[in-house]
Amino acid sequence: MEIYKGHHGTCRSRAAAIKKNGFKPSGGRYGVAVYFWCKDPYSKMLAEDWWRFCCKDNRYAKEEDTGLAILGASLQVASDAFLDLTKPEVARAIREAAAFQNVKKEDAQAFIEQYIDFEAKKRGGNLKLLKTQTSPPKKSKFPILLGAPECYAVYDVFCIFEITEETPQTAPYSEVT
Repeated sequence: MEIYKGHHGTCRSRAAAIKKNGFKPSGGRYGVAVYFWCKDPYSKMLAEDWWRFCCKDNRYAKEEDTGLAILGASLQVASDAFLDLTKPEVARAIREAAAFQNVKKEDAQAFIEQYIDFEAKKRGGNLKLLKTQTSPPKKSKFPILLGAPECYAVYDVFCIFEITEETPQTAPYSEVT
């Protein structure tokens, strides 16, 4: 079993519910999953940027406490249930297959989703954790010159353990700026 660490940005009301009842997967760029920024020097900032994006998008409008909460978690998964799209050989294979099939830019996301589905079927439907690179949230402070940030998509919530509330890297926000 391998252990990975990540940060998840949300509002305080949802963080309290998560700590009480666990995470609930929702739709996202890489399917129905729980999403975490891979733990690194920028992951808390990205979690905060995600929270800020959700606030501006009114995703927490019905929540009692919309203040920032950053949750840290450990993710445990067997190596055969983990797919790492950031590995150079995997990324190269995807690019070569896309070029061979003449995939257009606007179809790239659908192509990647098909690749993930293919890999899941190859594993007998046992894909529990995906590591990939993705765009930072809109208006993020992430220095994009470093490349796209890495994130995890957790398809099986039983992989998530050791949920802790983390301190933001910057001063807490009482309202969205």
